[in-house]
Amino acid sequence: MKTTLFYGPWQCRREFMNDCQRQCASEGYPLKGCIWLADFKFDWEGSLVLLPIPVTAGSRYGIYHCCCDYPELLPEVTATRRREWERIRTSFRKSWSERFGE
Repeated sequence: MKTTLFYGPWQCRREFMNDCQRQCASEGYPLKGCIWLADFKFDWEGSLVLLPIPVTAGSRYGIYHCCCDYPELLPEVTATRRREWERIRTSFRKSWSERFGE
């Protein structure tokens, strides 16, 4: 078994763009873009159990991220969410350090 990792970013394939279009539409937003982050390639060589003939096979798996066009938030909403995130991050770091050390 041989695994190869190719990493981008690259432009998304049409298949990925279609999937992103569906994902954004399901959330009620238009598609802004798509970025293809990495591509895993898996190659396999061996023989079949019943017939002793050599066999090669392979597959690829693309990792991509969809960018939906979300509306801009008002500055007050942004500030509120930022304070909320700061509290969550601080409590997470505290519980992490209690469990695993500083």
